[in-house]
Amino acid sequence: AKRYYPLFGLGANVALIFSGLYVRFVSGLRRTSTAADPWAGSLKLLMGGVSAAGLVVLALFQYMQKKVMTDPECVPPSAVKQSKTKTSMGIKESAAYLASSPYIRDLATLVICYGMSINI
Repeated sequence: AKRYYPLFGLGANVALIFSGLYVRFVSGLRRTSTAADPWAGSLKLLMGGVSAAGLVVLALFQYMQKKVMTDPECVPPSAVKQSKTKTSMGIKESAAYLASSPYIRDLATLVICYGMSINI
């Protein structure tokens, strides 16, 4: 996975370039628009672009999971993770498990105190 991280950074920077071009294009449409509310039209176009990009990412993820991750030439069978069986704990066992770790206990205290403070 470490060898792919630089590619992710490169892809993010290229995406910034294209998103800037798209925002500039939509802003230009807003300036020349004769509609009653040009801001609403540009906002719809921007949100449509975000939604379309999200759908493309979902489609790529599904393709990778269905076609690439099941191909033995791309992923060796030894790298495929086996599903683990989950153990079901009751309330008492869960509380004992949480109390045994100082980090998790402090994190739970922080979350509970935050929840109480925003409700005051």
